[in-house]
Amino acid sequence: MAHVLGSDIWLNRILLIVHEPALLDLLAVRATSRSGSLVVTADVILHRIDRALGRNGLVGLIDVERRRGTAGHPAMPKGISRFSYLLRCACLLGMGRREWRAMGKALRLARIYRLTPEQMPILVTAARVLTYLPTKASFIELPLAMAIYKKIIGHQLNYQGTNLALRRQTSGAFRIGDALRFKMVRVVDELPPEHPYRRCLNAEDPAVQEGVALYPSYSAFIVRNIFEHWNKAEGVTETRVLHAAIERGDNRYRRLLRDGVGEEDGIVAECCMGGALPGELPGQLTLLNCLQTSYRFIAISGFRDTDTIAVYLMMGMGGIELFTTEPPAAGKSAPFNARFPVTMPRVRCFLGKYDLDEAVISRAITTFVV
Repeated sequence: MAHVLGSDIWLNRILLIVHEPALLDLLAVRATSRSGSLVVTADVILHRIDRALGRNGLVGLIDVERRRGTAGHPAMPKGISRFSYLLRCACLLGMGRREWRAMGKALRLARIYRLTPEQMPILVTAARVLTYLPTKASFIELPLAMAIYKKIIGHQLNYQGTNLALRRQTSGAFRIGDALRFKMVRVVDELPPEHPYRRCLNAEDPAVQEGVALYPSYSAFIVRNIFEHWNKAEGVTETRVLHAAIERGDNRYRRLLRDGVGEEDGIVAECCMGGALPGELPGQLTLLNCLQTSYRFIAISGFRDTDTIAVYLMMGMGGIELFTTEPPAAGKSAPFNARFPVTMPRVRCFLGKYDLDEAVISRAITTFVV
């Protein structure tokens, strides 16, 4: 019987022997008696939040208002208690895992490209939870990856004075910022059975289409836009280091273009240029057309919490290009290793796993270096 046990017994013994009790279980304990409410406090929920932030790779990127509502700190907004606020945050962070990790990695890249606020982490404020996330249903009205961006991240991102919030239009499409030429996207509910992106289809990080470009996931769409369109913020210098021509039939190149990449090795953003769904465009592009116009971006630096520069490869049409935000340490006539002493070892290590390091460096067209 919960009411005859002291709070110290519940806190230091019983809850500790229950392996990661579900939030509903904690709420059940809290509801049993006064002792339960003394045990399952806001600080207990805050501990769960910390575990979720660590598990999802979000430490330093996203956080909650930890002291709000306590003595000496601002009061909670009318209509929500500190416990309720933290509980809702814990529920949000407990949804999914791949989606939080994917958007967290994209957020790290966004930080390097100076799209994020100067003061990090981004706070899930009590006011925002009360206004925009009153219930779980209000959060999951979108697929999880898109909901994370729309409700928590996007409104905090800016590029050259344009806010990068995600907005739904009356047509049912979505818009990010004002540059419609590349930011208009549509959620793709289904892909044809033969489409190559079906192998990685995830309803919570859905395929999206932007004009004639098709992406296997919303997170891939965001990463590609960071690299291709939101890469010239003030104070950011992105250098195109090299371009190497590789035979399309080279098995090493085909592996790099199609194989999976380990979570610690890099993050992959693919797209099919001209990959509209059948019936979307005149001529109805075939599967062969989609495969011939596939592009892949692989970030090999910039997504870890210890990374200070972004380094990525862009592949397609038999070519490999290397980009970095590392400032050159030597002039154009110097070898790549001298110009980019942090970038090049990472690139060689990554490409070496595909036996492509020497091939790419030796075939580099140095006249493309800026």
